Amino acid sequence: MLKVSVISSAELVKDWELWGKTAIAVDVLRATTTIVAAFDAGCTECYPATSPDEARAMRRGLGDGALLGGERKAQPLEGFDLGNSPLEYTADRVAGRQLVITTSNGTAAIRRTGRARIGLIASLRNARATAEAAWTLQRDLVILCAGTGGRFSLEDTVGAGMIVDYLLKTARQRLALNDLATAAHDLCNLYGHRLLELLQLSAHGQYLVRLGHGADLEFCARANVSRLVPVYAAGVIRPGPVAP
Repeated sequence: MLKVSVISSAELVKDWELWGKTAIAVDVLRATTTIVAAFDAGCTECYPATSPDEARAMRRGLGDGALLGGERKAQPLEGFDLGNSPLEYTADRVAGRQLVITTSNGTAAIRRTGRARIGLIASLRNARATAEAAWTLQRDLVILCAGTGGRFSLEDTVGAGMIVDYLLKTARQRLALNDLATAAHDLCNLYGHRLLELLQLSAHGQYLVRLGHGADLEFCARANVSRLVPVYAAGVIRPGPVAP
């Protein structure tokens, strides 16, 4: 019986809870959505950084051809090539390029998945593909919600719940869910058919709308339009494929 755990914030997970498992990072608004969009647009590699200074240092190591992207408090960073809006990551900007990205919550969650056997990057846009990839690995699974400032976020929990829902539909055996995985699945049943409304109801979604990023919510709410499942290993995210 596979165990599936959802953690409300990556800050709450212990290293030993990840060892030997599959870990999935979810930051619907907006880091993991943006990374999936970047790879769909032809980005070759993505390096998640925990701070702007670390991101700048990583870019220097990669060379001038690499792009810098990211935000703090949902605002673009001075001197960076791109912010954290997935709408910026178009083929003419990122195709064939390496990317270094740092965000307030999402990149830290991604880095935490490095303690697991394998780390996957999920959003609403590739939730089904991520669940299918995780199922093929046949390892206990930890879904790390990025959260907001170390706290619960509605949109990430529903994203986790969508992955749980697809796993339950795929599993030929009963899954052992932790309490938050059960609650996330229930929230998915409540909001799964009105995802844009969900993002508009969420605290962070409302903050993004106030900043003029309402179009980002529409982009982030489109479920299962990508079959790509980015993989994080040895400090770099690549567009896959997922391997045992």
